[in-house]
Amino acid sequence: MPSALAQQDWPAKPIRIIVSFAPGGLTDLIARALQPRLQEAQPVIVDNKPGAGGTVAEALLARAPADVYTLLLSADSVPANPHLIPNLGYDSLKDLQPVSLLARIPLVMLVNNGRAGDDGERVRELRQSQQRQAQLRQPGHRHQQPPLL
Repeated sequence: MPSALAQQDWPAKPIRIIVSFAPGGLTDLIARALQPRLQEAQPVIVDNKPGAGGTVAEALLARAPADVYTLLLSADSVPANPHLIPNLGYDSLKDLQPVSLLARIPLVMLVNNGRAGDDGERVRELRQSQQRQAQLRQPGHRHQQPPLL
């Protein structure tokens, strides 16, 4: 953080939280849960910018002034995107700075309860019949976890 900024009272102007997913989703709900507390000092604008796996919102943050008044609330796509999408137009490791882990939310696979025995078994059989095992991978982690199914 630049020294001039460190000497200012924060926040001295409105805060913008860019959310990388559509309104009504979990990421948006978390941003809106933070909004009242942050608004005690200044207005907070939640600005949903979904698209392209979060890269639309990430690019907006990368181009925003480095004044800590524009924040990004996103999911675990940030560390994965540079490996999945070539030529992002920004370097997430150099242009974006993590601030806080707000929540740990697992990604799960479900089947309709009325067909759980049928479809769940089909999923397991399909996985077992394939040469490669289904595996869980977490963006940003270099270790491999055991098969889920």
